[in-house]
Amino acid sequence: MQDYNDLAQDYAQHRRAEPIVVAALIAGGAVGRATRVLEVGCGTGNYIGAIAAETGCSANGVDVSTEMLAFARQRCPGVALRECPAERLAATDGAFDFVYSVDTPSTTSPRRGSSSARRHACSHRAPGLRR
Repeated sequence: MQDYNDLAQDYAQHRRAEPIVVAALIAGGAVGRATRVLEVGCGTGNYIGAIAAETGCSANGVDVSTEMLAFARQRCPGVALRECPAERLAATDGAFDFVYSVDTPSTTSPRRGSSSARRHACSHRAPGLRR
């Protein structure tokens, strides 16, 4: 599996949130000011930062990369960020209204439970949201 600590500088410098993806996440998750949002694999904070800035939601992100999170903390001071692999997320029943991930499935190892992590994340959407 790729060590994303080594790529953090390049990600921070060259990658940005795609406006069409941000809009789709906001619409699909019915995200507003009162929504509690979690991005699994938030990296340098591009998407969770953009969603927080646009909606004022309660924004949270987890990632495995210390260096990626260092950039995310600089970019997104209002976002609660934590170092944690997706496979080790504790049950969050009721803690979040919308849980999503962008470009993360390729960074989890099948041997470490990526399928169960994806099922776990999908199970923590508010009732009525599309899967």
